[in-house]
Amino acid sequence: MNRAAVATRKDPTRGRKGVHSLDHLDSHHLCSRLTVYTPSTREIAALMDRARQDLPGIASNEVVQRVAHANPDSFWAIRRVSARNAEPRGLAAFLMLNEAGVTALVSGEMDATDPPAEYLAGQHEKPAAIYVWLVHARGLLAPALGLVMEKLKTPLYRDVDMIARAVTQEGDQFNDSLGFQRGLWWHGTFYPAVHHYQREEDGPMIDGSSDSGGAPFDDYDRHETREVTVKAVHGLDDLMHAMAIRAAVYMAEQNCPLYEEFDGNDCSGTHLLAYIGGEPIGCVRIRYFAGFAKLERLAVRAEYRGLGAGGRLVMAAMEFCRTKGYGRLLAHARVGLLGFWQAYGFSPLPEGVRFSFSNQEYVELEARMKPYENALSMDTDPYVLIRPEGRWNRPGILERSAERTTRRERVARVA
Repeated sequence: MNRAAVATRKDPTRGRKGVHSLDHLDSHHLCSRLTVYTPSTREIAALMDRARQDLPGIASNEVVQRVAHANPDSFWAIRRVSARNAEPRGLAAFLMLNEAGVTALVSGEMDATDPPAEYLAGQHEKPAAIYVWLVHARGLLAPALGLVMEKLKTPLYRDVDMIARAVTQEGDQFNDSLGFQRGLWWHGTFYPAVHHYQREEDGPMIDGSSDSGGAPFDDYDRHETREVTVKAVHGLDDLMHAMAIRAAVYMAEQNCPLYEEFDGNDCSGTHLLAYIGGEPIGCVRIRYFAGFAKLERLAVRAEYRGLGAGGRLVMAAMEFCRTKGYGRLLAHARVGLLGFWQAYGFSPLPEGVRFSFSNQEYVELEARMKPYENALSMDTDPYVLIRPEGRWNRPGILERSAERTTRRERVARVA
């Protein structure tokens, strides 16, 4: 019955790290506007009736109420705190599957619209996997998911992987951005129709590292041929790659004049490049202002679209800005791409206006985030601050210079 989207990848047989953005959807700035809670039986029925208008064929109210009664952690309601109407406006439902339940689901033996009780873990039992059963929250989906994920970070659930099965193209595209991987290995068998999200507990630290390896903006590996990876531009060659991608997308596809695309701001910001193996496939530019940063010139080569590179770049840029201490982002989005940006927590500025340039109509969007507590600041180790952009977890050339000076002093003392 799953109606949430999952990743779309060209090769489902190769293991991937994924973007892991689902565990890093920042909900702190939304706590004053949204709340996630355990609903009553009446509220569950109302939410399911509303969801059924958009998603026919989902489980009956009675089945959902049975699952939620057996394990209240399976169903979460979403509502606006400040709304005059206190009725919930969205839901997120899960099946906490035990090992037998996962086996029955992936093999097709279990009807997900009426899951037997023997396949479900109890409220105080650790599940083998969390199945994304149903997510429905008009206009609230991306920010609400951050709050829902907070509920699934308790010791009982925080290291339990999530699985899903997409049934709509929109769902595919959305969960692609959330880090789901196509295919699941289970008991020695590969199930390509099931999508897998590997959980992680902690986000990137100030030095750019994370429990799963490099930070989202610094995990480029030219030897990896199927994973979308990202790195910051550090040299002229990298910058030329970004320029070539933008020329192919904006100038060739959208007929943007050269002097409008290359607007004089490319030497005053940070560029991130997305790769498949050693091939650059996408880019985004970040510029910095007092109190906010701006994401610009997001582009993905046509032949590599559908792999999640655009979402990967946006999430990497957001993490990059959080690491640098920014809590507010601005973006100018083409009117036809609002849904893409809203999936990452961006929303139209309350008093923003539509405007046009280079033959396209745009709207102003903003996203608010909580900067990392140990974000870069004047109190950061000076050697970290002089490292190359985005590589704050790696010793830089100037640290090796300092070591050279120390060695000379040591030799002098010995002499």
